[in-house]
Amino acid sequence: MECCFSLYFNGDNTYRFIFNRSYWTYIFIDFKIFFDGEKLKDIINYVQIGLTITLSAGYQLIGRIFNFVDLNNIEFINKWWTYILSPVWFAAPLELIINNNRERYIIVYSLMAFIIPIISIIIYIKLMPAFERNLQKLSSAGKGKKSRDRLNNFMAKIVCRTKEERNFYRFSTNMIKKMKGHLN
Repeated sequence: MECCFSLYFNGDNTYRFIFNRSYWTYIFIDFKIFFDGEKLKDIINYVQIGLTITLSAGYQLIGRIFNFVDLNNIEFINKWWTYILSPVWFAAPLELIINNNRERYIIVYSLMAFIIPIISIIIYIKLMPAFERNLQKLSSAGKGKKSRDRLNNFMAKIVCRTKEERNFYRFSTNMIKKMKGHLN
């Protein structure tokens, strides 16, 4: 049984990675259509901050939501909206293997856990050229500022003694420039 579980666990993690990677790539491509490079970088930062806050708060709240008095009587009730929750898909094969639960919805979830990541990676591979183009646009978003950056680096070398001081100097001047840009 332990061997079976470790095989399942490794396969499940692989499929989850494929699904999540494809999902976030689709979202990135959609956002890139509407926003330029610099604004997209800001949105990515905001999403990361929001995700961190949400996960931290969720981690604290999730244990308080469920009442785990009797762990032997926890029961899953299948509803229509559970078909759109990917964690339910990836939990179903474990229910199928360990508890030998052969109900129709468990089999459907298990098939979804296997088929949807395969479909998403096929779509991901087909969208790879567009994704690469968008990444190049994103990385070239701030390349028009070369002369200002050279002046900033030159001033940092004159004013600051150590590399650490130069990094803080550049950071401070960049923050001041951004603040000026937002105030105008």
